[in-house]
Amino acid sequence: MFLHASLPILKPLFPDDYFCHFALLVTAIRLLTNDIITDGAIEIARLLIRSYQRLIPQLYGESEQTYTCHALGHLPN
Repeated sequence: MFLHASLPILKPLFPDDYFCHFALLVTAIRLLTNDIITDGAIEIARLLIRSYQRLIPQLYGESEQTYTCHALGHLPN
């Protein structure tokens, strides 16, 4: 559901800023779970995850910068 249905299902339920934030994560994970992953896809995923991480304090507050959010940055490795 996360990779294929979450974006169209959640689009009408989330404010635009929060939907775009969520879409960064979904897109990055999708790039990293393809059967064939190129170096370019890994770099794009890295940039998407960095953007996702940078927006967390602005959207949810400083206290939401958790270890789990930090660990996402290591997925492209």
